[in-house]
Amino acid sequence: MSTTFARLVIVLFGILGGLSSGQDAPPPKLDVPRKPAAMYVPPPPPTTDQMRAEMNGLFLPSGFQHEPLLSPNGEVGGLITGPDKFKIAYWVMPPFGSRLAPGQVAFESLAMKLKAGKHQWSREQYVSDELIQLTLASDNTLAVSYPNRGVNMSCNVNGPGQLSDALLMALSITNTVRRLSWDKAKELFEKGGVKSCTMFHTGVVFIHMADETRFETRQPSSGALIALIRALGKEDKIGIATD
Repeated sequence: MSTTFARLVIVLFGILGGLSSGQDAPPPKLDVPRKPAAMYVPPPPPTTDQMRAEMNGLFLPSGFQHEPLLSPNGEVGGLITGPDKFKIAYWVMPPFGSRLAPGQVAFESLAMKLKAGKHQWSREQYVSDELIQLTLASDNTLAVSYPNRGVNMSCNVNGPGQLSDALLMALSITNTVRRLSWDKAKELFEKGGVKSCTMFHTGVVFIHMADETRFETRQPSSGALIALIRALGKEDKIGIATD
């Protein structure tokens, strides 16, 4: 009698014995493989609005203009133009680890790609706890990449002036709060898009926009902010918090 057959007979006799005595027989033990405690699930594909929001806070020096672009396959981008035909292009793609919608292309760091070839210098730096990669190629092509955002910016710089302008604009999207004069802040309220405000006793005011952009200003006198919101008839649309 084989060992396997003998074990089967013992199990059967145990079951029959339990039935004859009126007791439930214990179930046979089974080796069930354990499931992993957790499994990584990639986030859903980012929407066009979510990718566009990665450029919030973009600062344009005087004389520069910004034109948002959208490619046929859904890539979000833009073109910045300035004096002397200076142009900066950028594209926003789903960052590494994200699921892709049909037609979407995964992010690849342009700065690291240029670093693999002939280049003048290359840097990786954390700014506001965010990794930024920069490379200036031998042909004066500057690439600034944000791996966590899926943003690539590139341009051809002619001299230190254009290099400075390009870096100022590229690094401006790391700023979550931009400072405005009171007159510029009033224009924001008049145009719309302000979601709420935080008003401090020092006169400083944080303005929270519907697109998650934040601005900082200072009201010229106590009560100026509330008077402005009332004059615009937006008391029920803009929330105000105080310290």
